[in-house]
Amino acid sequence: GHVMVLMGEQRPAIDLLKQAIARFPDDKKLRQELAAAFSAIGDYEKANAYFRWVVDRTEALSDPLQESRLLIQAARNSQRLGAQQDYEAYSSRALQILTEQLNMNLNRITLWQPFLDAAAGSAVLSAETKDVVTALFKRWRQRAYDEAFLERLADVLVKTGDVRRAIILLEHQETQSPKTALRLAILLKEVGEYETAESRFRELLARKVFAAAEPDQADLLLAAADNAFRMGDRELSRTRYQD
Repeated sequence: GHVMVLMGEQRPAIDLLKQAIARFPDDKKLRQELAAAFSAIGDYEKANAYFRWVVDRTEALSDPLQESRLLIQAARNSQRLGAQQDYEAYSSRALQILTEQLNMNLNRITLWQPFLDAAAGSAVLSAETKDVVTALFKRWRQRAYDEAFLERLADVLVKTGDVRRAIILLEHQETQSPKTALRLAILLKEVGEYETAESRFRELLARKVFAAAEPDQADLLLAAADNAFRMGDRELSRTRYQD
């Protein structure tokens, strides 16, 4: 079943895993693989039930990293399902483990992304977690090529209130998606860099990067209108609000 899941053959894998679980009903690994297979085909409800079963029986694993991987999987599935409470609970448990691991050894680069994913999903960040976030920012150039890492680190920096450092990361990206470009413009507005934000808003509006019906287009127009208002251009602000 595990090999089939890795190869993308989820439905045959699901049948095999169900058969295996019928024989070994207490096997957590089998249930975790079945949860992952259900999540891969978009059946997040069933996946969530299996993840919850495994997590509830995984309070004290001898391998904390194995536990954190399980919790991150469960958190991602809960996010896709829209189960916010589960998403935050799983993320918080994973974050506690990963914060401890990175506090012991920040050089474990493979833990950086799951740590940030867990931090993004947690309702509250501890002082120890914020210290790790700061330490990762100081070493972000080691992953300067990784846009997903930079965007997630920016997310978490904003969460800690460190907007200017988040801006540095987003400005570094050579190939920004329209969503990232909009986010950067909004953050520039938030820190009072209205002129710089305005040039970015104008570019996005001129390129028509979002369809008229997209929520992002409405966010762009509202943010651009607010920026114009803050710059003192009430006529431009009114025009953008009307659009």
